[in-house]
Amino acid sequence: MIIKTKMTQKEFIEANMVLCYSRTATKIITALGFVVLAAVIFIRVYMPDASPAYLFIYPLMLWALPAITTWLQARAAFRTNARLRECLEYDFSDDFIAVKGESFNSQMTWGKFYKVKQTKNWIFIYQNRLLASPISKKDLFPSDIEKLKAILTAHRVKNNF
Repeated sequence: MIIKTKMTQKEFIEANMVLCYSRTATKIITALGFVVLAAVIFIRVYMPDASPAYLFIYPLMLWALPAITTWLQARAAFRTNARLRECLEYDFSDDFIAVKGESFNSQMTWGKFYKVKQTKNWIFIYQNRLLASPISKKDLFPSDIEKLKAILTAHRVKNNF
């Protein structure tokens, strides 16, 4: 099964946002932002004279900082790494996965992968706990997803298909 894909900067940033907000730490920070916002609203309602309006900045920072830093880092990575802008060809076979770009060629056996994760719009192929290669589902047919699921199951690669 061969899949050809080319990511735009917008898609690359979106994939990084999905990865960022799938992490437990980001979820905790976001939840903490809600708790702090509730506390600030409570203080502003019951003690309006004793609480300055700038207290709303703290929960906004807890929500905005992960998104802003992820966006800036992804944008910079896409602009500086030419390989991210190349057309990629993924060859999923029963024995290995091969990735071929305009300036590189890579091949790995299925046993070397940490996991494969599926989201609404993406498939992330993790080489280790922190490094994932995103493939947009718009570049896949439903039959491709079923074939990939069968390969992953046969090789016991951790997945959520």
